[in-house]
Amino acid sequence: PRRNPPKPGDSRDQRGQLAWMSMWLSQAWRIARTNGSLLLFADWRQLPLFTDAVQAAGWIWRSTVVWDKTPQARPNLGYFRHQAEYVVFATKGPWSPPTSSALPGVLTFPVRPSAKNHVTAKPPELASALLRVLAPGSDVLDPFMGGGSLVKGAVEAGHSATGIELESESFRAAEGLICSFEPQERMLGKIADSNLDGNATI
Repeated sequence: PRRNPPKPGDSRDQRGQLAWMSMWLSQAWRIARTNGSLLLFADWRQLPLFTDAVQAAGWIWRSTVVWDKTPQARPNLGYFRHQAEYVVFATKGPWSPPTSSALPGVLTFPVRPSAKNHVTAKPPELASALLRVLAPGSDVLDPFMGGGSLVKGAVEAGHSATGIELESESFRAAEGLICSFEPQERMLGKIADSNLDGNATI
């Protein structure tokens, strides 16, 4: 069977998770530009905790987007299928929408197991659709890059992107995905991998 890389911090209880998320979301709020946006994935179990942490950190919660993963999702016999994930959308301070069009609140993109290089990998086209909420050419930060699909989607959508990944196996998977898409001469930033502390940035 396929082995997924370890996910540090998975042993936190709910109070520990809320405290930790409030801390890093506060730092994200600090470095974000006024009018900056936050997009945060959550499953149904964590959605209440995530929206609490977002607001505790100073972000203004604007809406929640539904990602419909289609009926390919694992069935739950006798009750409702866990078919969706949720994206918490928030902003720093006043917000000027970059478009006058209404963006859909439900995005439908199937999960393709054969294309996943990480247990939480998202379809890059999902990232491109979500990032329509940003002004063209924005700077995108993914502090938990995983397999790199969101960084890839951001670059495909015309943004500059920085991804950070602590786990070296996941970093290598992200490196392969992004470099296979973006020719070396067009890389928006150089790839750095620290063997001292495990932190890695693309």
